Amino acid sequence: MVELAAIDLDYIEFLSQRRGVAPDAVREQYAAVKERFQFAGREYRQLCVSIYDLLSPVYSDSSETELISSLQFHAAIHLYRHISYAYWKLPRLQKYARAILAVASSGPLTVVDYGAGLGHLSMLLAQDRPGSHVCLVDIDCMVLDFAEFRFRKAGLDFETIRVTRECVYPDLPEHDVCIVTEVWEHLKRPIVAYENICRALAKGGLLVGKISDHGREFFHVSPRLGDLRTRLAVDFERVTRGIHRKR
Repeated sequence: MVELAAIDLDYIEFLSQRRGVAPDAVREQYAAVKERFQFAGREYRQLCVSIYDLLSPVYSDSSETELISSLQFHAAIHLYRHISYAYWKLPRLQKYARAILAVASSGPLTVVDYGAGLGHLSMLLAQDRPGSHVCLVDIDCMVLDFAEFRFRKAGLDFETIRVTRECVYPDLPEHDVCIVTEVWEHLKRPIVAYENICRALAKGGLLVGKISDHGREFFHVSPRLGDLRTRLAVDFERVTRGIHRKR
């Protein structure tokens, strides 16, 4: 039988409550799926791409509203990939969290996790700094539902802002740290999100995440981010790789 990690057990508990099905039944189903599809592997990523292609006449990324609808539809298969990050990314994320905390202001933090997924990095920050508050910002879908479940189970102080077709670029609360990792390329108008972040991020606050170009593929709707990097150089100073401080 395939080994189940802590996050897998959380997901089984979440699904059991969501579906009203006994945990043992969900565990058996989930373990079989995990063993068969290997969520962290290249083959699973290729399966996702094939599903995108198969359904592209129905679920497109050509407009902002269609993009939101497509991300909501594909949320269940994306969730497995988010879960898989805890298998192999955790040591890297723990190192990243230590680097952020070393240069962040002292005491409890207010953290915006923009495009949060399951909030792996923001959860590490909140656990290390008791009293911190996390705002999870992401598409209104099952991924964010599970993130809420995990933060609630961990006893962390948090709120969520759900991105919808009616509100694609929501206003943000004032905050000390903003995490934006693997997100910019998925936004039709990344500069709008960037300006919202800049307005709400405190002077001296930290912007976490790289702004890198990507190949054009489904859901990479803004693969070239040179204009955003130009703005970043004006508004922020580089602290270390992937961490910038607002001027």
